[in-house]
Amino acid sequence: MGIIKNNYNYFRHFLLFAGLAGSLLIIFTAGCLGSGTGTEYTGIPEDTAEIKIGILLPVSGGEIFDFKTPVQMAVSGINSAGGIGGTSVKPVFFDTEGKEITDIAEDAAGDPDINIFIGPSSSEEALKAAPIFIESKKLLISPSASSAEVSARFMNTGYFRRTVPGDHAQITVIFEILEEKSAETVCLIYEDTSYGRTFDGYAPEYADSVGLELIKNIPLTNDKNRDSDSVYSIAALNPDYIIAAVMPEDAVMIKKTLDDAGSDAELLLTDSGRSPYITEKLGRDAEGICGVSPSYDPSTGYYIPYSIRNKEMPGVFSAQTYDAVMLAAYTAAWNMTHPEETYAEAFESVTAPSGIYKGWDSQEAGESVSYILSGGKPDISGASGPLDFRKGMIGPDRGYYAFWIIEDGEFRERKYYSSDKHYQPYLPGLSYTGIPTEKNEGKGTVWIFYPSVKGDRSFADAAYTGLFSAYEENSFIKREFSLNDASEVNEIFTSGSFTEKPDLVITIGYEYDGYTADWAEKNPDIKFIGVEQSESSLSNHAVCTFMPYGGSFLAGVLAAEMTETDNIGIIAGTDAGVIKPFTDGFKAGAYACDPGVYTSVSYVSSGFEGFSMPDKAEEIAYRMYGSGVDVIIMLAGSSNKGIVNSAINHGEVYLIGEDVDQSSLAPGVVAASVVKNIEGAVKSGIKRTLSGDFRPGNILYSMENGGTGLLISDKFSDKYSELAEKWKNAAETEERKYIAGI
Repeated sequence: MGIIKNNYNYFRHFLLFAGLAGSLLIIFTAGCLGSGTGTEYTGIPEDTAEIKIGILLPVSGGEIFDFKTPVQMAVSGINSAGGIGGTSVKPVFFDTEGKEITDIAEDAAGDPDINIFIGPSSSEEALKAAPIFIESKKLLISPSASSAEVSARFMNTGYFRRTVPGDHAQITVIFEILEEKSAETVCLIYEDTSYGRTFDGYAPEYADSVGLELIKNIPLTNDKNRDSDSVYSIAALNPDYIIAAVMPEDAVMIKKTLDDAGSDAELLLTDSGRSPYITEKLGRDAEGICGVSPSYDPSTGYYIPYSIRNKEMPGVFSAQTYDAVMLAAYTAAWNMTHPEETYAEAFESVTAPSGIYKGWDSQEAGESVSYILSGGKPDISGASGPLDFRKGMIGPDRGYYAFWIIEDGEFRERKYYSSDKHYQPYLPGLSYTGIPTEKNEGKGTVWIFYPSVKGDRSFADAAYTGLFSAYEENSFIKREFSLNDASEVNEIFTSGSFTEKPDLVITIGYEYDGYTADWAEKNPDIKFIGVEQSESSLSNHAVCTFMPYGGSFLAGVLAAEMTETDNIGIIAGTDAGVIKPFTDGFKAGAYACDPGVYTSVSYVSSGFEGFSMPDKAEEIAYRMYGSGVDVIIMLAGSSNKGIVNSAINHGEVYLIGEDVDQSSLAPGVVAASVVKNIEGAVKSGIKRTLSGDFRPGNILYSMENGGTGLLISDKFSDKYSELAEKWKNAAETEERKYIAGI
């Protein structure tokens, strides 16, 4: 791999960022639903050719959010897994862009064959449309109507639901961020709608909870002169931050007014303000505007399949829209087996937490539908996180939000927050229901163990990318685990008490070293692939190791060239054997380039937990900056997020990432990444094994055979690509010596 150029490859598109939008309603023929009181499922009536899903959202262009793409992705996933009882789902789009929502709602609610709808897109539209559907006893699921007024109005009706938490959750995250930023004073500007009034209502309570002084709240009046004067009055108060719960047009007005007033206040927008309209109208003046918007749950890995398929990252409400489609399908399946229940009751049944925990993707969703049709009840989760609806509540208890900032005209997501600080994400793991989907049955079963939950933008996400790529081509059954599941699964491998026996087990990371070898020895009929683990001579055990010495050597050369202080640093998760080639190569490269450069080394912890302690890593980084370090290589897994935050906040320092291209974490800060082709190792291992070509033994990926290398980030390639090319031969030579022990 050597000097890896920034072509559109896995390392690049794996971490791109962007956004999406759509609209939805679900259509079922009356004959499909049944009206009896029994619960036996006898199949979909023969005259039902398809189950239609309509869309009650804006899709014709000009809308702020893209709902259409996640709708299509969800429908495709359901159908690829066998549809609902073998019947395919078809989306039918009803575009609400620029139209009166009540007109569309009355027409839709009057159709006797339509019973479940997804939409509308805003709280104001929901307040108008929901009563029409409720009166007709038809279920309405919105992915984005989040105001408190919507909650209060429709809480006990049962027929209005949403997949996004109420805006109180967004406010919780906003003030958590302001507390992290050490803000002391804040003002709020809000639109005078049910959406804006939610922020006005909750802001005082949440400001007080984190010790912030909320100086003033003001509504906009749609009178340009009065609103401009109000913004000037806010600027005069000189707050640290101004929260603006407004639409993009008003956000532009606020920013221009603040600039004209010479205000130093930071402008933080809520989800309604995140739109390309801002960058189009403000140009360079938009730089530095930050905000918060609903996101996918990083631990689901949703962004990886989405970005691979669509060549862009999921946008605001993408995951929530995807989940709305899935919930509609689950509700329909439940109604088929429980025709005595109304659709409101069916929705409540499928979202009450109990049973086998199921994930969000097409396989997990297909298994959930099959399980429901067989009389089971899964504990479902979505791309946006757990879909737990407390009784009487219209939305989920918790959700994820992205903190973003405008840089170089793009909305860059810096950090993800759960509205519930105490929530611990986990993977479906042993989610076997005993009812595989028709698509996957008989095509092999793969279990994969990550070092952490997904979302680390490193080892776990790279392995998941390989798994997903192989799954797209082969459609096998997959089960995903993290290190937290190892002790439970260890008992299964030891006792042989499988409910679903895997054909292949892949373990990612040295943390599984002892487990993998032991499991392989006790289960000779199962194939095992360990990544970054000790060598094995077992006939059912392959080991893939990556030699990052050469790539790290080049990273050291780069750091020595970039430093202005002659002080560079290494922050690693722990002092482990798998880390040593990184640190040795980095120090050797820096010394070869400039013997006068000093390299500091710090470890986050003495154990595995050091790879998932971003706050601790952030503290270590600040200490390094205090000692003069201005370039750091990050070798700490998901703890790298803390190092990135510190570098962004401190300024005038640079970082080098690990395992995958990490430049998107901070494009102007992460200068390069020492990369490993983990995706390729996982994908090829799965494909060979399931085709009967398993290859035991030990495979070493190095710079020489293209398995590792240094990827220079886009913003730094013009200046440093030639430097890396100049040192390439030396790096390969030094790596060969290192491997040989010379």
